[in-house]
Amino acid sequence: MDGSPSSLRPLFLLTVMTSLSLLFSVTGSEGQTTSITSSGLGTKVTLNGGAPVPTYDITGGTRPGNGTNLFHSFGDFSVGTHDIARFGNDSGLPTTNILSRVTGGQTSNIYGTIQTAGFGSAALWLINPAGIVFGPTASLNVGGSVHFSTADYLRLGSGNDRFYADLGKTSQLTSAPVTAF
Repeated sequence: MDGSPSSLRPLFLLTVMTSLSLLFSVTGSEGQTTSITSSGLGTKVTLNGGAPVPTYDITGGTRPGNGTNLFHSFGDFSVGTHDIARFGNDSGLPTTNILSRVTGGQTSNIYGTIQTAGFGSAALWLINPAGIVFGPTASLNVGGSVHFSTADYLRLGSGNDRFYADLGKTSQLTSAPVTAF
């Protein structure tokens, strides 16, 4: 190599390609661990060690007036490869919407399975303003529709009722339907 720009091009391309491959291998490995933590609203997260694959049972939550909306709050919500995050209806009450927020400021990396059990055709909502990434092994097993967003709140009903991801803002938990992100 003589140091001219054209002779340095192959070296530059090799450096760029190596850097990109390292970047993507690190990013891919980050999403392969499960971290699901509660951040209030009575949300309970329990690792079910007796299941064939690691299953994180999500129960509890807040159901205003025993209505059909169930609210959950998570500090972190990432599902690793081969793991399951299962939202379970431990109350047995009819449910229209499972409304969930992530408050911890970290991206949700979904590489495993998100499923619902005992909710019939309830819709699953998850907001995380820090981002949501679905990896190549992600899957959904939900009885109703699913809605994932990086919005910072869900608007409920026709008024100003909102379910915020920011714990510093006051959320109004109601049985009204979701009308906007």
